[in-house]
Amino acid sequence: MRYLLPIAPVMMVLNARFFMNMFRTKLKRIFILAFFITIGYSFIYTATMDWMIINDSRYMANGWVKDNIPKSAEIDTYGTKPLWVGLQKGDNITYLKEFEELNGTEFTEFINAYNKSEYLIVSEFYYFRFFKFPNSFPEKTDYYRKLLNNETDYKIIKTFGDKKWWMP
Repeated sequence: MRYLLPIAPVMMVLNARFFMNMFRTKLKRIFILAFFITIGYSFIYTATMDWMIINDSRYMANGWVKDNIPKSAEIDTYGTKPLWVGLQKGDNITYLKEFEELNGTEFTEFINAYNKSEYLIVSEFYYFRFFKFPNSFPEKTDYYRKLLNNETDYKIIKTFGDKKWWMP
């Protein structure tokens, strides 16, 4: 939609004659109905997308972290880095790129040796793939299963989501 916007005025001028001729034909009512259906669909689509963006769980989580976690707390996160870029709490947020790059054995060693943060932010968009293909990532799948069942040093404080499959 946003890529079409700059050329919309030009397209409207070029199509003006087409629209004028369209409304002079015997199929005038069908063209008018099709026009309003198109406009209605566009409006509903835009309103739905705006609603989804406003209610995005990443924004809700970002606000909750800012309001409920002390600014001095050490926070780790991983997965898709842009998810938490808006979270500006200072230098105490660490992006653990190692989670993505380590193989199974290295990952287990890293998890057992690393214990620097008070909080860990995880996204199902990141860890869901391990549950989807548990045989390909047995160590990571086991770690996330333990993490989500409160069987690690981390305890679940807050979750966000519970939305339809087509929402972020």
